[in-house]
Amino acid sequence: MPKSTCKKQIKSYSYGNKDNTFLGIVKKRHKLSYLSCIVTRNKRKEKVVVCFINRPYEITMEKKKKCNMYKLLLANAITEIGGNMYKFALAMYVLNRSSSSLLYSVIVVCGILPNVLLGIFSGIFVDRHNKKKVMAYSNLLSGVFVGIFMLLFKIQFLGLGIFAAYSFIIGVFQTYSNSAMNGSTPELVLKENVSKTNSLMQACDSMITICGPIMGAVAYLKFGMVEVMIIDSISFIIGFALIQSMYYEYKTDNKQLLKASDLKKDFSAIIEYIKQEKIIFFFLGMALTINLVYYPIRNSVITYLSYNILNLSEINVSFIQAATGVGTILGALTIIFFKKSNIILKRFFVLLAAQGVLILALIIPGVVVGFTNIQITVIYFVIMMLIGLLNVMQNLPLITYFQVATPEKLRGRLFSVFTTSLLLFTPLGMLIYGVVLNDNSWMVVLVASGLILIALCIFGKNHKIFKKFVLSLEEE
Repeated sequence: MPKSTCKKQIKSYSYGNKDNTFLGIVKKRHKLSYLSCIVTRNKRKEKVVVCFINRPYEITMEKKKKCNMYKLLLANAITEIGGNMYKFALAMYVLNRSSSSLLYSVIVVCGILPNVLLGIFSGIFVDRHNKKKVMAYSNLLSGVFVGIFMLLFKIQFLGLGIFAAYSFIIGVFQTYSNSAMNGSTPELVLKENVSKTNSLMQACDSMITICGPIMGAVAYLKFGMVEVMIIDSISFIIGFALIQSMYYEYKTDNKQLLKASDLKKDFSAIIEYIKQEKIIFFFLGMALTINLVYYPIRNSVITYLSYNILNLSEINVSFIQAATGVGTILGALTIIFFKKSNIILKRFFVLLAAQGVLILALIIPGVVVGFTNIQITVIYFVIMMLIGLLNVMQNLPLITYFQVATPEKLRGRLFSVFTTSLLLFTPLGMLIYGVVLNDNSWMVVLVASGLILIALCIFGKNHKIFKKFVLSLEEE
C-alpha cells in the first residue's frame, strides 16, 4: 500500500497566536491508517506536536471490500437457510394436504419458470442499474411478499394455489437478485478474493442443501407452516439489511444508459460479445454438452440404478444422493487453498476426463457379483462424491475467470445467458436419458455417457481456441 506523503514543504506552522518553526513530519503506522505528527518549536523553544490521522484511499477500500465479502456470504447463507427450510416444509404440507405429486410438481415448476422466462432480461436490467440496489431490494421485496402470502395463507385465500403464486413471484425477485450478485461480485470484493468468495458460497450452499431440509422438518413439525413462512420472510429482510450496508462504488455512463433503452439492442450486444470472445463461446458450448450428461447421471440414472436395478433401500439411496453435495463442499474448500484458480482452469479437461472414468466405474457393482448392499452404497458414495468434487473444481475457476474478465456493463447479461441456456438444456438431458433408459440397458447408458465425456476432453484439449487460452493464462 502506498504511504500518504505530504508533498508541500511547510516552512512555518501557526499554533495558537504564536509562530512556530517547522522541524519535520513523523509518520507511524496506526492500524489501517498512518499517524502523521507535525513537530514544531515555538518562540519559547518548546516542542509542539500536532497529530492527525490520514487514511489512504487504497487501505480504506481494502478494508471495506474485505467486510463486503463476509457480509455477502452471510446474506447468502441466511436467505438460503430460510429458502431451503420453506421448500422442504412446503413439500410436506402439500403432500400431506393433497397427496398429489402433480400439484407439488406444478408449484416447483412455477418457481423455476421466472429463471427461464426472465433470465436474459434480468441480465440486461441489472447491467443498466445499480447492481447492489437490485440485489438488496429484490431481497426486501421477497421478504415483504412472503409476509403478504403468509397472511393470505392464514385466511385460506386461493387454498393451495397460493403457493404456486408465491413460488412464481419470489422466483422473479430471486432471478434478478442472482443476476445482480453474479454481475457485482468482482466489484464488491477484492479481485484476489473473487475465487475464494465463489468457493465459500458454493460450499455454504451445499451444506445448507443438506442441513436446510432437516431444519425445515423440525420447524414444520414443531411450529407449523405459518411460522416457517415467517422465518423465510425474516431471512430475506436480514439479507436486505446486510447487502444494503455493503460498500459499492456505482459507476455508469448516463449517456450510454439513456441509449440502452432498447432491449433488443442490449441483447444483440451480448450475443456479439460472445461471438467476438471465442473462448466464451467455446466454454458455453462445452458447458451445455456436459450438462446434457452430468445432471441426468447425478439426478436420475444413479437413483434408477441403485433403487430399481440393485434394489438398495431408501436409506442407502439417500446416502448416495447426498454424496455429490459432500463432494461439492470438499471441492469448493479445496479451491480456497489455491492462490490462483488459473492453475486449476488449465486442467479443465483433465478434471472432466476423470469424471468420465468415474462414470464408467459406476458399472462395477452391477456386473461384479458378491458385493453386499452396504459395500455397493459405499462404492457409489465415494464415486459420486469424487464426481461432485471434480465437477465443482472444474466449474468454479471458470465462473471466477469470466466474472473478472468480462466488462461490468456486460457481466449481468453474460451470466444470464449462461444460466438460461443451462436451465433449458438440463430438462432436455433428463428427457433424453429417461427415454433411453426405458429402451436400452442401463449399462449401455453409463458406457456411452463416460465415453462421450472422454471424447469431449480429447476434442477440447486439442482445440486451437483452448490452447491459445492456456497460453494466455501462463502469460498472466
